[in-house]
Amino acid sequence: MVKTKGPIMSLTARGTVADEVTYSSWKGRTYAKKKSSPTNNQQASQLGIRAGMRFLSIEWAALTPTQQQSWNALAAATAISPFNAFTATNLQRISAGEGVTKEYPAAEALSPVALTHVATSVLHSNVTLAFVTSNGAGGWACSLYQSKVSGFTPGPDNLVRMFRANALPDVTATTFKPISRGTWYFRSAISTDDGKMGMGPVEKNYTF
Repeated sequence: MVKTKGPIMSLTARGTVADEVTYSSWKGRTYAKKKSSPTNNQQASQLGIRAGMRFLSIEWAALTPTQQQSWNALAAATAISPFNAFTATNLQRISAGEGVTKEYPAAEALSPVALTHVATSVLHSNVTLAFVTSNGAGGWACSLYQSKVSGFTPGPDNLVRMFRANALPDVTATTFKPISRGTWYFRSAISTDDGKMGMGPVEKNYTF
């Protein structure tokens, strides 16, 4: 029910009427809007952006002060925080099929290392994939793409996971839940610190 301090049309109305209209306020400003329910957008493109945002949100704290400060000028020019400049720019790069970068602008001067799939395991509703890099330099952000079709082209619409590459001799592993059961094909890529993307040469598959 609506809680008010006066008539229903007062500026202090709060709550939902007849499961249709919601009265509330934001920063001291009152408003009324049609009642809405939270959604969980499962479109492929949105899943890819979410994967990128999860990775970038974690990695920002791991950047060096110099790397973080490289985003200051862009942030000031667009009236946003350096963190938002970092995430927004890199999400645009992900959408364009480019590698993510720790510093702005992306130099793309380093050469990506090889990212090789070494193991797959399936347990209950989760799949764990393990990778190893060819050496400890030139690799930062690993991207995992999956499709129901063999020979697919990796892109933001089939990006399912981003994770940090470990230096040798460590094996980098990532665990995720497939969208549905069946046989899935996947490809992997690795991005350097400065945004150079290198695609893994071999497509793998698993049945879940």
